[in-house]
Amino acid sequence: MLKSKYLERVFSECLQKNAGEDEFIQAVSEFLEAIDLIVDGDPDIERLG
Repeated sequence: MLKSKYLERVFSECLQKNAGEDEFIQAVSEFLEAIDLIVDGDPDIERLG
């Protein structure tokens, strides 16, 4: 799914905190997929949070 391990952790946290909020989780998933290559290519993003 996601190339960035950082975004995988972010998404996993989102799933845990928002169980049952299917539309919200879908929106987060689509957003994270859209920025995945950018985040994976720039290690400063994870470092800066």
